[in-house]
Amino acid sequence: MSVLGLTPVFEDTTKGPDDPILHPIKAVVGDGDHHAFLLSLCDYNQRSPLGSLRERIQRLAEADECVIAGGLIASKDDFSLLPGCCCGLEDWTEWKGLSPGTDSPWLGHDPSPWVETLEDLVILHAGRELDQSPDKITRDTLEVSYEELNAAVARAESDLISFMTGLREGLRDEYGTTGDRLARKIADWFSIPLV
Repeated sequence: MSVLGLTPVFEDTTKGPDDPILHPIKAVVGDGDHHAFLLSLCDYNQRSPLGSLRERIQRLAEADECVIAGGLIASKDDFSLLPGCCCGLEDWTEWKGLSPGTDSPWLGHDPSPWVETLEDLVILHAGRELDQSPDKITRDTLEVSYEELNAAVARAESDLISFMTGLREGLRDEYGTTGDRLARKIADWFSIPLV
């Protein structure tokens, strides 16, 4: 039997703004993962994302606040809950500390996923559109225990911390003090503890 997975993702726009994909953030990353994150962060937060990457990084380091489309993908067996439109990676911490009667984390709309917190369990609602093709129909709800949900949140946070650690090292190596300042800001914007 599989366990609930919560995979942090960001909307990767490196193939162009008309062809974004949800790019997973994992503890172990390839060379292009940090680069894709930085380029997508620049694209999402700069009205004119022009200039060299160094110039774009400098502008990002001077920003007071940044966000990026994404969030957490919840998956188990044939169930998946994707962050909807207007959900951002910066909202991932809303999954932490869910308990009976708490409000659902903001998971976006279109589709409109949500989390129901009952006394003994959590029900994840994928919020799927009703006109799915028969070959792509998956379960619309998944019941999990609070223990399983909290363990999945802890694994997602661990992935984010590992990703952020590597990103910070790369930014420091490439951009010196500007890179270090940007890494601390990214960690703050996305509530990722720096270790």
